[in-house]
Amino acid sequence: AKLGEGGFGIVYAGKYRYQDVAIKQFLSQELTESSLVEFKNEAGIMAQLRHANVVQLQGICLEKGHYSMVMELMPKGSLFGLLHNNQ
Repeated sequence: AKLGEGGFGIVYAGKYRYQDVAIKQFLSQELTESSLVEFKNEAGIMAQLRHANVVQLQGICLEKGHYSMVMELMPKGSLFGLLHNNQ
């Protein structure tokens, strides 16, 4: 199910290893070699982060045409939505 869309990609809800996850698929699927290296480096850093206030990276997809990130699904939605909700 589609959760939202932003400047960099579309976010879907899905399942990964029996867990509910958010799957962020990048709008631009034509990555240069340097962009791909940067993506892998950033994912490596994110995979090492462990904190209750940081969304956990579960994995990435490096298949051409399907570049995406698989992340912990936040049950209350996006940070933007929470910050702009008057409740």
